[in-house]
Amino acid sequence: MIQHSQIFALIILCMLVLQGCGSNSSIEAPEGRFEDISMSKAEINKLTAEGAVGLDNTGAISAASALSKSGYEVGPDDVLTINVFLIEELSGDYMVSGRGEITMPLIGSIKVADMAVEEIEMILTSAYSEKYLKDPDITVFVLEYQSQRVTILGEVNVPGVYPLTGATTLLEAIAMARGTSRVADLDSIILFREENEKVYGYVVHLGEVMSGVKPDPAVFGNDSIVVPEDGSASFLRGFSVGVPGFGGYSQY
Repeated sequence: MIQHSQIFALIILCMLVLQGCGSNSSIEAPEGRFEDISMSKAEINKLTAEGAVGLDNTGAISAASALSKSGYEVGPDDVLTINVFLIEELSGDYMVSGRGEITMPLIGSIKVADMAVEEIEMILTSAYSEKYLKDPDITVFVLEYQSQRVTILGEVNVPGVYPLTGATTLLEAIAMARGTSRVADLDSIILFREENEKVYGYVVHLGEVMSGVKPDPAVFGNDSIVVPEDGSASFLRGFSVGVPGFGGYSQY
């Protein structure tokens, strides 16, 4: 597992290099690492008309959050919506405790941290069918992804660490940081992501996303977004950071 300190060091080094020149070597990252999100034509036109510099209207891009986070593992402070078919007394919203547990009627505390919703459904079905219900039909949905956070740095109006309270796209993440500054390089926004014990830097052309040429990529917990200053990212594609676990850059 890549340590967060290594990822942070990678981001800082990247931001420093964006102010100077880098090496000519590069490492090609695997393809297909972003999950596609489609936007309606009306939404694309509205975003294009507003422009990227003043991108702080969350409502204009809220429809882009229709994302299925398959494989997501539940964590502390997440809120789960649990539905036991035809039994309202057992159904409802349950927050995951700091210990990674939820407390359910009749069966008490159940460990759910680091589990996918499908695993939680099986555990609850087994627990209720053992003593209380015959063939229960149980579904689990992550209502709020409070355990997941994204770091947004560089030329945004309010850089910082933001919680992901639901499925989120790159445009929505930038909107959470109150949009980009007037000196931001919108052609070379970098999204760092840990995958298969490595960290990859994906270079995103925001104009292509906003115009609909490319889909708005999904943002996941522990991702880091760096918005470089205009003119400083020209060295990026030929740069390879000497941090253990860094897999290189790839154009999205």
